[in-house]
Amino acid sequence: MAWYYYAAVAAVKLASSVAEGNSNAASFGAQKTQARLNARAAYQQGSAAEDAQRRENALKLGEQRAAAAQSGFSPSSASMLEMQGESAANLELDALTTRYNSIMKAVSFTNEASRHRASEVAARTSGWMSGIGNAASTFAGGAGGGYGG
Repeated sequence: MAWYYYAAVAAVKLASSVAEGNSNAASFGAQKTQARLNARAAYQQGSAAEDAQRRENALKLGEQRAAAAQSGFSPSSASMLEMQGESAANLELDALTTRYNSIMKAVSFTNEASRHRASEVAARTSGWMSGIGNAASTFAGGAGGGYGG
């Protein structure tokens, strides 16, 4: 057969491999985008949860002061101030824990996005490398055996 037949087959194999690599890369790209959106959502949800936690904490501290005042404790007594300070510190720790957990969740999604990005690049590169190898092998195997005219 003529060399141009093998060149055409090689070109088709190259195009097929590149298209497959691009298809795989597009899939990883979509997963990367979703992971980035999940990271953003996790951070925003965590921020909202932290704000809600702080509002709830302020209500709890107010209820605590009101209960102390109703029971006859002086809100400015040393023991009451110490208890309120401890409660405020513990409640703030809860809010900070909420923030930390949301940041860790967002970081996890960001790392996932990075992995998908690496897979996206690898899929595209693999498609090209496989295509070039298949094309070269086909062309060399057919046309390399001798010049067909």
